Amino acid sequence: MNLSELMIRIRENPSQFLQDDCIFQLRAFLRGFIFAKNTSANLTTKDHQLLDSIDSKIKSLYGIKEGEIISIEEILDDNEKENAFSKYLEQWFRYAQH
Repeated sequence: MNLSELMIRIRENPSQFLQDDCIFQLRAFLRGFIFAKNTSANLTTKDHQLLDSIDSKIKSLYGIKEGEIISIEEILDDNEKENAFSKYLEQWFRYAQH
């Protein structure tokens, strides 16, 4: 399974993967997934590159400059509050299509 397939499954049924619809749990889960894939492949995978690319686009959307160190979950939690999880999914599928 690649990252895009995983995100489709998470969007369809978040409780299959996460205890709560929480941006912090989702991002921790995704980082673990990417870490496992990178480790097993012994390189930076395309999934890792995809996640980094989408993170960069989301940071740009919220006016975060290149080089500023702030996590996507913090950005969304600060700006979207209780909608951070659904906003991340919305942005993921918006940017993953391009």
